[in-house]
Amino acid sequence: MVSTLTVNIEEGYIDQDRIVNDDFVLPQEYFCPICGYLLWKPCSCSSCRNLFCHKCIRTWLNINPTTCPYRCVPYQEQRAPPHIQSILARLHIRCRNTQFGCKEILAYDLLERHEQVNCQFRTKRCAICEQLVLIDQLDEHSSSCRPTVVQCSVCQCAVEPRLFESHSQQCLQEHLNHLFQQNLPIQNETNDINVTGQTPIAGNWFAVWIQRFLEECSRPPTTNLPGIQAVFEARQHGWLYQILTMFLLILRNPTTAPHIFLPMSSKSPKFSRLIAIFQNTND
Repeated sequence: MVSTLTVNIEEGYIDQDRIVNDDFVLPQEYFCPICGYLLWKPCSCSSCRNLFCHKCIRTWLNINPTTCPYRCVPYQEQRAPPHIQSILARLHIRCRNTQFGCKEILAYDLLERHEQVNCQFRTKRCAICEQLVLIDQLDEHSSSCRPTVVQCSVCQCAVEPRLFESHSQQCLQEHLNHLFQQNLPIQNETNDINVTGQTPIAGNWFAVWIQRFLEECSRPPTTNLPGIQAVFEARQHGWLYQILTMFLLILRNPTTAPHIFLPMSSKSPKFSRLIAIFQNTND
């Protein structure tokens, strides 16, 4: 679940607290498994029938272009079933601008137009600090605004969001170099021969090891391991950052990590580029 994002309709996140329906409890299937919030403009996978927010699955497919979050290959999209649309249409939701004074509670289908056009307390997200600000106060806010920072879970540095991708790639390379130096001598003592019967060279060891790991990912997932939350939260950053947090998770849970759900194909072009990085790290 992406727990650090501010809820608003423009980005497609509506939490349980904004839903005003006392006559029934909304089942879990009406909440997106990617973001964890109420489905917004839902679509579904034609194979497994699981539902996703339209924007969430688009973001997912930018990283995993052929794979459903539940491992369906290839991912084929279809419209959400009519009964899902019917239940969503019955919902009444508080305006996202409640904190600024709006008291309106609107039907699901009317919410977007209200928040973007009709609301007397319309807001816009500041490009610097990423907070919602009243539109008529945006100029005043921008003159005194200071950028928010994102903490890198690897080096613990505070980084501006616009610099985070480049920082994470550099941090990845430096951290992997350090980890290789620590782990390769131990691994070579206990596993001198790889699957082909040949002694693996230093640059190929991790590529072989992670390929073995991915082959074991068909087992049921385990989601209570130390470090698993960092892997989930890394989805909002670049794919290299996701790989690094996954690698750190493996190191912290060497015996149980192969049971974790990893919707990644070893045939992916991005995976191939990753293997090339590992092979060239110690060249």
